[in-house]
Amino acid sequence: MISAFHKFTSAEKLLILGALIATILGKILTVSVYGPLAMGDNGGYVDAATEILSSQDWIFDAGLSETAIPPTLWRPIGYSLVIAASKNFFAENWAISVCALQSVLSFIAGVMLFNLCHRANLNILLSTLVFLFYQWSAPLSTDALIMEDALVGSIGMMAFIHLLGPVIDGRIPSFNRFLVVGLTAAISFLIRDVYHFVMPVLAVATFIILGKIQGLRHGCFAALALALPVFLIANGVQAWNA
Repeated sequence: MISAFHKFTSAEKLLILGALIATILGKILTVSVYGPLAMGDNGGYVDAATEILSSQDWIFDAGLSETAIPPTLWRPIGYSLVIAASKNFFAENWAISVCALQSVLSFIAGVMLFNLCHRANLNILLSTLVFLFYQWSAPLSTDALIMEDALVGSIGMMAFIHLLGPVIDGRIPSFNRFLVVGLTAAISFLIRDVYHFVMPVLAVATFIILGKIQGLRHGCFAALALALPVFLIANGVQAWNA
């Protein structure tokens, strides 16, 4: 999981293992003491998950004839599907399983961040501190909550670290890497519908930068790889809603 772990000194290995163990124990303690909680209007995701499991009517009928704000319509459907799957497999323990999933994903994202820092020639102490600062920032709270931000944050972090890998090595990311980020953003749109605002900005910046470095053709393809999947999924969701 940690790249080139066998090459580290004994002291460095102890430092890394200590940080990993502290993070895992911290996540377990946080979830067991404070979670799982559904704060604010996030309980709507649970209501939608219950409706999803009750029948298949929600696929074809949002229920606007019964209520002005149907559970499966007023929030993105992705997080509710995760909750529904957890309810189906883990019954009354579904909330703990969702928090466990969120904790595992943020842990993996943190390890990827550590590897990125190490590849960028930060020493082991600084790379470990970056890992800990990340784990003890947003994930420390969101992992224990029934909140879509936890999944979107971790998935987005992993995708962009994947994109930045070649940049750290002084190379331009391949088209496939841009596409991975675009597809990840499209999936994340189903969880939190903000990426149709974010990705066009990133796509324009990518087009300008790569257009100057590699030419307009490469810049255009990279920009489309970032933005097009999001717009396709967004329009698909809008058509389904209609």
